[in-house]
Amino acid sequence: MRKLLMLVLVLVFGFNISSALEPVAVSIIKTDNTNAVAVTVELNNYTSGSAVNVLPSTSIGSLTPNSSGVISFVVDGTAWETIAASSVNSYYVLDVKVDGSLYAQYRLDELVALSSSAQVEAAKTYKVGDFAHGGIVAYVDASGKHGFVVSMKDISTGMRWWAGTDEIITLNSGIYNGEQNTMNIITAQGEGDGGNYAAKACHNYRYVHDGVIYRDWYLPNSDEFLAMSNKNALINTSIVNNGGDALPLTSYYWVSSTYYNDKAIGLYFNGMAGSFPIRSTLYRVRAIRAF
Repeated sequence: MRKLLMLVLVLVFGFNISSALEPVAVSIIKTDNTNAVAVTVELNNYTSGSAVNVLPSTSIGSLTPNSSGVISFVVDGTAWETIAASSVNSYYVLDVKVDGSLYAQYRLDELVALSSSAQVEAAKTYKVGDFAHGGIVAYVDASGKHGFVVSMKDISTGMRWWAGTDEIITLNSGIYNGEQNTMNIITAQGEGDGGNYAAKACHNYRYVHDGVIYRDWYLPNSDEFLAMSNKNALINTSIVNNGGDALPLTSYYWVSSTYYNDKAIGLYFNGMAGSFPIRSTLYRVRAIRAF
């Protein structure tokens, strides 16, 4: 029997206790090879201790993973729609089989609960000053669902912008482009002379809150930093109230933007001053991450 390492993520959409079950989206990750596998599912009720079939074994088909190893499919159809959502309890179990062998069993009520949490999170909106996604919300778009947060503390109170590699780097302005700028800087500088530098330090930063590890931090570009500066009082108050360190208003912070090829840009958090020093200058570093 083939040994498969898979991660199954199941989302139940639009669950309503007074209606039939909505379609179930399933994704599995197949890591041993890229060959197609036969996937079947069935729903059983184990209230009596033995399986009582609710949804007969249903062939999903022969499915091939995508380039990331993911196989996605949906469980639906006439038979599924006859199942009353109100009848689901902790003994209703979704069985997933791969190539005829049972892969895993999932309590349907837990899947519904997870789906409800995911739907609530997807619908949630944010405002500047909220503590969320590992930091303080520093910018939100018109929808209120997307923006970026700033880290609770400085990554460094004195760090250089580069690693000593003299190379032209393509950097872009605009909100959210600081993330690509950070990667472009790291690609160009690499390990350089072996020392740390602003973009690399932000990229490697990790923040843990309530057991969740927040990654994907980056060095903001000038537009992103100035967007934060416009709300500096609100942001700093929220940072301190949530146990972090405020950004000094009159200390220079590096951004992932340059003035000329040999000079980068440092900005005050009060939005009133800018500097264009050589890239070995030691300035403060604060990271952001998009959501």
